[in-house]
Amino acid sequence: MSQLNLITSLTAAVIIESIQGGAGFIIPHASWLKALKTKCEQTGGALLIIDEIQPGMGRTGSMFYFTQHDIIPDMVITGKGLAGGLPIGALTASVEHLNMFKEAPMLGHITTFGGNPVIASAALATMTELEKGDLIKDVRIKELRFRVSLKNKNIKEIRGTGLMLAAILSDDQYTAAIVDECRNRGVIFFLLLFEKKAIRITPPLTITQDEITKSCAILNEVINEFYD
Repeated sequence: MSQLNLITSLTAAVIIESIQGGAGFIIPHASWLKALKTKCEQTGGALLIIDEIQPGMGRTGSMFYFTQHDIIPDMVITGKGLAGGLPIGALTASVEHLNMFKEAPMLGHITTFGGNPVIASAALATMTELEKGDLIKDVRIKELRFRVSLKNKNIKEIRGTGLMLAAILSDDQYTAAIVDECRNRGVIFFLLLFEKKAIRITPPLTITQDEITKSCAILNEVINEFYD
């Protein structure tokens, strides 16, 4: 919390990931995001800009993770899952804030491919399915299946929430090799940039319970082969 004191009246904006991604899927303290928003407001104008590219679009059990902390940021950055896999990036903010891009300089925020009709249609279809379907509702149930199925003495903890999870191994000597071998056996996991002991588990929201069970069995098997 002491880092909040770094935000002053000279601070233009604070840009954060609502859940730290490459650092190891680190969940903020329960009161952190609300305290951060309050501090930004107290300075008299520092914008709170939240990156929801990974946690957003239902992956953490709600459309956006920050809503679980009862705050409204000034701007939200989204992408990836927003268009169901097609390339997209989006900045969402109030009309008041977006109007600031109109002048000084004029058209200061433009994009060559912005508003592509195919991508926009994909984003609309994705949002419609997330809002009307059961994918988000089922995220917590699927998270529990992962946590129950990944019982292994060489997994020290499972970080993250929803379907944004990371299995943290006891050390990093076999992490990349384990991910490679799982891929050879038909299951795709990933690595994280700055947490070398992490096996990243971020499946599509459409993954089934049987697929979770089978993929976890393969991961447990491969981990045991390397460590035993």
